Amino acid sequence: MYDEFGRPAPQSNAPEVTKESVLSYFGQGRKSKQIDAMAEEIVLLNSKLNSAQQAADQYKRYLDHHGGMEVWDRDEILGRQQKQIAEAQAEVAKSENRAHQILEGARSEASSIVRAAREEVANSEQELDVRLKAREHEANVKVQSLRGEMADLKKELPVVRADVALSSSALEDFTHPADSYIDLQGDLRELRQEMKSWITEDVAISSSEDLPSTPVKVRSFLKRVRKLALRAYNGEAQGIIKASTPANVENSLKKLYRSADAIQNLTTEINLSIDSEYQKLKARELELAIKAESKRKLAREAEREHRAELKEQARIDAELEAQRARLQKEKAHYESILLRVEELGNEERALEIRHQLTEIESGIADVEYRQANQRAGYVYVISNIGSFGERMVKIGLTRRLDPMDRVRELGDASVPFGFDVHTLFFSEDAVTVEAELHRKFARERVNRINNRREFFYATPHEVREALADIQGDLLEFVETPAAEQFKASQEIVQHELDELNG
Repeated sequence: MYDEFGRPAPQSNAPEVTKESVLSYFGQGRKSKQIDAMAEEIVLLNSKLNSAQQAADQYKRYLDHHGGMEVWDRDEILGRQQKQIAEAQAEVAKSENRAHQILEGARSEASSIVRAAREEVANSEQELDVRLKAREHEANVKVQSLRGEMADLKKELPVVRADVALSSSALEDFTHPADSYIDLQGDLRELRQEMKSWITEDVAISSSEDLPSTPVKVRSFLKRVRKLALRAYNGEAQGIIKASTPANVENSLKKLYRSADAIQNLTTEINLSIDSEYQKLKARELELAIKAESKRKLAREAEREHRAELKEQARIDAELEAQRARLQKEKAHYESILLRVEELGNEERALEIRHQLTEIESGIADVEYRQANQRAGYVYVISNIGSFGERMVKIGLTRRLDPMDRVRELGDASVPFGFDVHTLFFSEDAVTVEAELHRKFARERVNRINNRREFFYATPHEVREALADIQGDLLEFVETPAAEQFKASQEIVQHELDELNG
């Protein structure tokens, strides 16, 4: 027999298995259907076994002809290498896919950061616009207030002060409203000169040379003279009272008394005089008028300060609301970024964003607390040695988000130097802290009339001790003021003096 390659096929040396041999071996000559069927199956299986064996031998010969087990081993190694190459290629593809995902995530996050930056710039512009509008409103309110003050001052301009002496017919040089207008000065001088010439020539007033001839007419004439003298005194007293102030009260009283004396001196022939008790009533009227005017000015000033407080409160409320809206928008932005970062699996970046969100939420809570609690704020202690000397401080309160805005506002162009800050102390009940400090330094208050003027004759060290007694947990307090511009100015002055003396 030959195989498919033309080579002789190997012959098996095993004895041939037949049905009879099987029956003889297993059945010992007995016949039955089961044994017969079993014998046939054994013969069939043996035939298949021989065929499989021949096929195996044939494949072995083929393998031996082409290199034997070495080829098999090489094929096995090659198969494993190809499998490793395929796995490596799969890993490379997986890495490239992962790198692509990371790159896309980075691009998305960068785009989000750029959008956030643009939104923050827009928010900053919006917040700046809000502040500008608030300041514009403040300026308009201040202009209206100044116009009101100007109108009041115009009403209070010194009226014509007629220090009338009946000896000169109640006409002397006095301050006339027209004096303030240059274009009317010449006309006013000419008019006065003409009026004086009328008096000098005794033609300003005409009268009869004859006196009353009967006692009844004399009494009636004297009565009219007394009325005329009283009108003259009351008119002059009214001018004196209108021009009186707390600063010139003594001089105003003297003018009242001199006016009464002048009337008496002009009427010595009939013994006419202003009763001393009536003069006291006029003096009392002058004092009450000064007090009433002082109270009116204080009330007007209190009203202005109340308007300023309302304006300040409105500005603070607007500032807090703008801050809250900005933080809410920033929170929403970071929450959106956090979702994308978590989807990409960047836990480190997600942790940073959660920390930022915690800070933003804390800021929102602080703003909402400040909006709800009107007593929370900063108690400030400031001084200005260049303007007020070393022993004077201002103790005040502000609810602004940035308390330095208030300090800079106080140190505007109305004072020669800016204020130095000794402490900005935040308290949940700043109103009570400020009131307690004012109470402790009540005897050192500079303005005893208007308590809204919060200046005190005290040193920063004294205020620090008082504040520590009140609060107890004072963290920061600067006792020595920098006063940089004041000290630099003093050095320049000293240098100029040295040059003059040198």
